[in-house]
Amino acid sequence: MRCSNKLNFQSRREAEKHADFWFDRNEKMKPYLCNAHRSWHIGHDRASENPVTRIHRILEEGYE
Repeated sequence: MRCSNKLNFQSRREAEKHADFWFDRNEKMKPYLCNAHRSWHIGHDRASENPVTRIHRILEEGYE
């Protein structure tokens, strides 16, 4: 599971506040609901990622 080391937030609002902190530091983060942990996490906003950069990242991470 890729989120086992992530912070857990009890509400979306709490996760959004933490994501805003990182956004102010040029890190595009967004909250998402984790069914495995029954809490909210934040992660990088992959929707705004350059497609070529995304392919390179996926290849570097390997397959899960």
